[in-house]
Amino acid sequence: MKSVYFICSNLTSNETLVSLYENKFLSGVIIDDYNNPRNNFIIDYCKKENIKISNDLNILLTIKVDLILVSNYPKLIPKQILDLHNIINTHWSDLPKYRGIHSTAWAILNGEKNVAVTFHVMEEEFDTGDIIFKGYVDVEEKNLMDIHKELRLLQSEIAVNIVSNFHRFEDLPRQKQNEKNATYVTKRFPEDGKINWSETSEFIYRLYRILPFPHYPPAFFYFKDKKIEIVEMEKVNCPEYFCNTGTVVRSLKDGSVWVKTLDKVVSIKKINIDKKIFLANEILKRGFKLN
Repeated sequence: MKSVYFICSNLTSNETLVSLYENKFLSGVIIDDYNNPRNNFIIDYCKKENIKISNDLNILLTIKVDLILVSNYPKLIPKQILDLHNIINTHWSDLPKYRGIHSTAWAILNGEKNVAVTFHVMEEEFDTGDIIFKGYVDVEEKNLMDIHKELRLLQSEIAVNIVSNFHRFEDLPRQKQNEKNATYVTKRFPEDGKINWSETSEFIYRLYRILPFPHYPPAFFYFKDKKIEIVEMEKVNCPEYFCNTGTVVRSLKDGSVWVKTLDKVVSIKKINIDKKIFLANEILKRGFKLN
């Protein structure tokens, strides 16, 4: 039976952890931080199933395993460990595009129709190394929570298939990344969710999709110095036309309002102000200018 050490963090790793254990591949787990509440499931599961767990990478200098799998680990693995072991990293993008942090959000903002989970040989730099396998998830009209759930399940399935089917690490299929196609992205912050009404309706709707309320700090704007967060938004099928951007141009009986963007409008139905949810037309009236 093959043995796998799993280096992981965060909610993105949970299903892969369970699948590796249930298929009797898992020898141990390394996490980045015991105090990060997003690692609680990993910690609790390892305690429950009596799985070795540590936050010390140096353990890998003293053990022998068939494979080390890395998932959403935020630190570089030292070269000394890379030289000792067969190590595969997972990255949620269609590498070599979107190397870096928050890659799925950036892919959606850039209008990608699907996102990938890429399994690749780990190197000294983040998200480089030969590609072993990719799996894809369609992202159109979905929010980030739903996309991440699909990616977690897909990653889990692919991980078990890779471990099950390789005999020698050297025999795994590999494809070099084309450096000419490489793009790099960085961490997003809550303030990046501020809506610029001079963007297109499609772009503003994508911003809303990557920040679903209440799981993420949502897309927002200001009105009369008050921060207003988007709870529910929809695209509107209407012709492109010119009008003052950021202006409320229509109020509907269902509680929604239409706000003019660069090209069309978006429909906002529910908003959050100071932790209280309102129908949009309770607060936003026709002719109001939003910032």
